[in-house]
Amino acid sequence: MDQETPRLTRESLYLSIAEVVAERSTCRRLRVGAALVSPGGGVSIGYNGAPKSMPHCTSETCDPNGEKCLSTVHAETNAILAAARTGMTIVGGHLYCTHSPCENCARMIINSGILRVTFISLYGEEGIKLLISAGIKIGTGKPSDWE
Repeated sequence: MDQETPRLTRESLYLSIAEVVAERSTCRRLRVGAALVSPGGGVSIGYNGAPKSMPHCTSETCDPNGEKCLSTVHAETNAILAAARTGMTIVGGHLYCTHSPCENCARMIINSGILRVTFISLYGEEGIKLLISAGIKIGTGKPSDWE
C-alpha cells in the first residue's frame, strides 16, 4: 500500500513564502517578508527595504540604537502597494507575515480591506491591538505550532 505524502497546508505555504521573501530585505536591523493573498488566490509579496531606486539601508539611515530604520518601507506596505500596481483585488484578503505589523502598517491593513493577518513572530503589540479592535482576525506562530 502506498503511503500518502502529507500535503502542505495553505498557511504553511504562504508563511513559507513570507519567510523566503524576507531574504530579499535590505534592512540592516530586521528582515521582514509578507505574502498577501487575494480572495481569488492571487499572491502579492513584499519585503522591507528602501523605496525603489533609493540607496539601501546604511549605518547612517538605520537608527544606531536599533529601534527603527529611517529609510525602509515595511513588508506589509510593499505587499499592498505591489497589489495596487497590478490591480489585484485585496479586499477580503489574507496577509501572511514573518513579523506582526506595526501600528502604521495595521492602519493600512484595516483601510485596505484585508480580513485576516497571520504572523510568525511578535514585533510589537500596538499594531495587533489596533487590528483586533477593527475586527481583523489574527493568527500567530508557524502552523506546526498550532497542533
